[in-house]
Amino acid sequence: MATIYKWEYHIENPHPRRFAEIVKFLGYEPDVFVRRYWGEKILAYRRLHRISQREFALMVGVHKTTLRQWEKNERRPSKEFFEKLSLVLDGTFPG
Repeated sequence: MATIYKWEYHIENPHPRRFAEIVKFLGYEPDVFVRRYWGEKILAYRRLHRISQREFALMVGVHKTTLRQWEKNERRPSKEFFEKLSLVLDGTFPG
């Protein structure tokens, strides 16, 4: 019960290996998974390609502080930036 309390009050996030079970139980994907997914995916992409926060921020057109917030899941990208990030992360971004 304490674990659920921590998830509900954003004290902790569920472990990624539990996401599928939680989504199945709830019947939808909670916002916490979307935020976490993007932050982790951005960070993994940058590390794989050895791109600094500053370089990646320039690629997608945001300040590096904004990018850092995305990576830490403190802030979500707007719809416009979700689209740009999708293109960058799947390798179809022209630039």
